[in-house]
Amino acid sequence: MKTKKTKVNFQQDRCCPITGEASERLAQAFILIELLVVIGIIAILLFGKNLPAHAAKFAKMYREFRRGLTDIQSQIDFTGELTGETSSKPKPKKTYSDYDDRDDISAPKFEPPPAPPEAL
Repeated sequence: MKTKKTKVNFQQDRCCPITGEASERLAQAFILIELLVVIGIIAILLFGKNLPAHAAKFAKMYREFRRGLTDIQSQIDFTGELTGETSSKPKPKKTYSDYDDRDDISAPKFEPPPAPPEAL
């Protein structure tokens, strides 16, 4: 029995280059990495030996900011009003009919036209 030889197109087997949206995201990631490296170098040059202490202060300020933000979020009623107390019981989930604000359709009832008069 003879086997049939097939030609393999090696260009189809190669991995295609990154194009489109993926290449844009990759470029943004490289820019972000470069930016972080530059900020790190500037931080080392400015703070030197005191960098761990300054980083700890920054982390503490950031934690306090996040706590304050969550306190404010817990006080906000999502209808847009501020309340002084936090709600302990969850609100019931709204159904589709709660959001349905369409009025019932009221159209005139169809009446067929009157029959034409008959000729004598």
